Amino acid sequence: MKQLRQLRSYKDSTPKRSARVNGLVCRADLRVIAIPGALRKASTNNGLLRAAAQVVPDGMHVVQADISQLPLYNDDLWASGVPDSVANFREQIDSADALLFSVPEYNYSLPGPMKNAIDWASKNPNVFAGKPATMLGSGGTSGTATAQLHLRQAAVWLDIHFLNKPSIQIKRFVEQDVFDDEGNLISDKWRERIREQMQALQQWTVQLQK
Repeated sequence: MKQLRQLRSYKDSTPKRSARVNGLVCRADLRVIAIPGALRKASTNNGLLRAAAQVVPDGMHVVQADISQLPLYNDDLWASGVPDSVANFREQIDSADALLFSVPEYNYSLPGPMKNAIDWASKNPNVFAGKPATMLGSGGTSGTATAQLHLRQAAVWLDIHFLNKPSIQIKRFVEQDVFDDEGNLISDKWRERIREQMQALQQWTVQLQK
């Protein structure tokens, strides 16, 4: 356990290099923190994050956060000293230029591990505030649309600025030949959609950094 140290932004502690995106000048290496909603290794939603990391445009890179070791949210831990897993996760979010959420759908809503991670990052202070973000998901007949809507609702209070389009909602029990047995994305169609989404996230991040 340790006391939560003062957060310092990655953007403030890294030498500045610049690039141009659609005529706008931005940092040359935008850091995207990916937040998984599933803990299962072969989850197709984790596969989507791996695919996104492979198709990001030049000037971006994706780092996946580990939420598997976060304890259940407990307000008492702020006084006694939060676990290293909490402090490290918060520092990752604070360091991000942008966020990428992979959203499974459990019982018409967000999965518990994702909601728990959001709660830990939302207080003392809220390190999500002002971050550009996008989301994707793979699930049942709605393609996780209901869970994604719930995340958008939470983002209003969290002050996360979600990209509206393109949206990624894969109906994996309906559409064939999208993932292999290990959860890896094998569909060229969806890989291209994710490429477009990451390009849009880059542009959205640059606009918000102006």
